[in-house]
Formats: sequence, structure tokens, C-alpha cells
Amino acid sequence: MTISYAMTKRLFSWSSWRRKRSKHHKKAVLDAITADVAAWSPDHLVITGDLINFAADKEFAAARAWLESLGPAHDVTVTPGNHDALAGCGEFGPWAEWLEDETTDSFPKVRIRGEVAVICVNTGLPTAPFLATGTCGEAQLARLGPILDDLKARGLFRIIALHHPPTPGGSARKALTDQKALRDILGRHGAELILHGHTHVPLLGSVKGPDGQIATVCAPSASQRPVGKNNAARWHGIEIERGGSGWKVRVEVRGFAPDGDAVEPLGQYRLDA
Repeated sequence: MTISYAMTKRLFSWSSWRRKRSKHHKKAVLDAITADVAAWSPDHLVITGDLINFAADKEFAAARAWLESLGPAHDVTVTPGNHDALAGCGEFGPWAEWLEDETTDSFPKVRIRGEVAVICVNTGLPTAPFLATGTCGEAQLARLGPILDDLKARGLFRIIALHHPPTPGGSARKALTDQKALRDILGRHGAELILHGHTHVPLLGSVKGPDGQIATVCAPSASQRPVGKNNAARWHGIEIERGGSGWKVRVEVRGFAPDGDAVEPLGQYRLDA
């Protein structure tokens, strides 16, 4: 019997969901996080991938409905994750409105809001069963450097949004395969902040830029229920303003404490760039 790649990968993903993921990810938790974000009333919302699990048509439709519930697509940016790419869905047409303002043929995609530019880097691609790696690819990386230089020349605060972490460490089975090439580009061209997902744990790290370190920030899954020592759902509110010759960045962390029953403040810190 011959089984297509997409069916095989979906089968493994479905099995993982039934065995463990469905026990930890709950809609009520996501609804609470979403409501808290709405109450904070951010100017823009960035989502770093994995809106769906099996890349099934019904999931894309449900994800689109959820995105529409967040507000105008103008105010929300999505970057694809490995689960979103499970079935090889090309340029992620089902939510093109949340990727960019003008249709282009390739990533990175850029959205500019005031003095802030969000650069959407796609690391999601179909992988073999038991792998959750990501790849930027040579073509996308070749375009990234000039984009970063142009946005810097325009005096904008550059946020890179991608799914897989650009930092070393963790499991090779889930890593960004060309992360060193990405870090080399960041070391030459710079950025002010990097947002990523994928790890399901809160992380604060950095990569080297041309003028110092570039902060990397990751929040856990927005649907992870708060039980025991797991990394319960949280989100980051990031306030950006000019300060002297650079930028002042304040991060407020909100979410569920371990065994908590409501979203609450979890801390705050600065990431001046």
C-alpha cells in the first residue's frame, strides 16, 4: 500500500494530538489569552505560527475565522509554523491578508506600521515524520539582508518574526537547519528585535548584531493549560518608543501562573535597542 507524504505526516500528528497534546491545549485557555490581549488593546498583534495542527482544510477555515475575530487583518501579522506547512501549502494563501499588505511572490514579507517594520520570515516547510525542523532557505536569506538595510535606512524599528528559534541549543529534531546562516546575516545587517515560537517554553535570548546583541523573545503556546510545572500560556506586550539615538523597549509579560486559573501579570523588563 502506498501512503502519500501528507497523509502519513497528518497521521503521526493526529496520533500525537490524541495521545498527549489534546490533554494540554484547551480552547478556554486560548479564549482567556485572546480576551486579555484585546483588553490591552495593542496597535499590532504578531503571531509566530502553528495556528493549526494537521493542515486540514477545516483547520485552515477555523484558523481564518479566529484571525478575523481578533480584528482587522491590517492589525495582525502571522508568520507560518511547521504545522501550518504540514501538507505543503505553498505561500499560505488561506491567510494571505495577515502576511502582507501587497501580494508578493516570496518571503520575507514586510508590514510597516508607523515607525515599526515587521519582517515575516517563513521557516515552515513540510518535513518527514518525527521531524519538526525549519529552514529559511538560500533564496529567502539572500533577500533578507537588503530588506533589513533598506528598513534601517528609513529609520524604522525592525522586528523579525519567525517560527523556529534562531538561537543554538535544543533538539536537532526541531531546530532551524540554517540558523547559522541566518545569524550571519543578522550579524552583518542587524535588527532591533526577534520574535519566535515553536519551543512551547518562555525564552529570552540574543544573537549578535553589528552594533551589539539583538534580543530574541519566545512565548509558550497560547492554549497551554496551567497544570503543574508546564509552561502555561502567556503573551508579551511590547511598547516601543524612540529614546535618544536608539529605542526604548518595555516588555510586559501576562499569562497563567503554574496552577493559576486566570490571566495575570507575570513580570516586566526592558530591552532597549
